[in-house]
Amino acid sequence: MKSGFNCVINVCIFAVLINLVLPFVAKQFFTEEELNSNKEALPVRDLIIHMLLHRLNHPFISSVAVAFFVALSITLGYNFKILD
Repeated sequence: MKSGFNCVINVCIFAVLINLVLPFVAKQFFTEEELNSNKEALPVRDLIIHMLLHRLNHPFISSVAVAFFVALSITLGYNFKILD
């Protein structure tokens, strides 16, 4: 069980790092219009941009949410084998 816990921690660390770095990298490819668009009735690409900008503006809470969902998913995957 110790190695399972270490796996969860390692994956959470990588998920948080990706969550913190990806918006900074992606922001360089956005146009000024995309950066300032309203989120009402946006196409999928613009919704993804909006999501990344939200993570850029709120890095702590988005990282906590990502780490929580990743840890929960891995723990449930270890304990409940849907495909075995």
